[in-house]
Amino acid sequence: KKNNLNKTWLLVAGLVILTVILLVVSFTAKNIPFSPLSNKGNETNQSHTSLSFSETPRASITPGTYEMDINIDSRENLVAGVQLELVFDPEFLNNVAIKPGDFLTSPTVLINKINNKDGRVTYAISIPPQAKAVKGKGVIAVISFTKIKTGETSINFLPHTQIASPGINYSVLKETASGVIGNLQSLE
Repeated sequence: KKNNLNKTWLLVAGLVILTVILLVVSFTAKNIPFSPLSNKGNETNQSHTSLSFSETPRASITPGTYEMDINIDSRENLVAGVQLELVFDPEFLNNVAIKPGDFLTSPTVLINKINNKDGRVTYAISIPPQAKAVKGKGVIAVISFTKIKTGETSINFLPHTQIASPGINYSVLKETASGVIGNLQSLE
């Protein structure tokens, strides 16, 4: 019995020492948040892709509706998916819709949430599972809208807009350029 009692005390003492060591390590370790799709702090990263809107809206086949291309230039980045986070002024634009452009072949639409009341678009597309990522220039998406008030307005990219590239655990998006919508003929 004395032998079993000594083993028990040794196990308890070992667990206490291990707990103390783990606590010391956890309190002294640098607390670095993990953000796999953020490119903040990666000044020497591989982010080279840009997103921009076409310079002027064009009339859609639907009367009173206009369209703008969302252009991508990936430079040397391969693109496997895109998440667009856009904001617009609902006092100027309504009936906003978005669809894939021709940059990705047969993309899968992962998210298509449009809030015309608040002026917010969340849209995510990716390459199909067996497809290869692509690079170059093209139209990643086409946004359509109705102009309901005269005057200049814009559609802006929000900071959560992301570009996914195989083998890179952060967004390869380097820069964006907003879409400016001038005085179009409104429906008023």
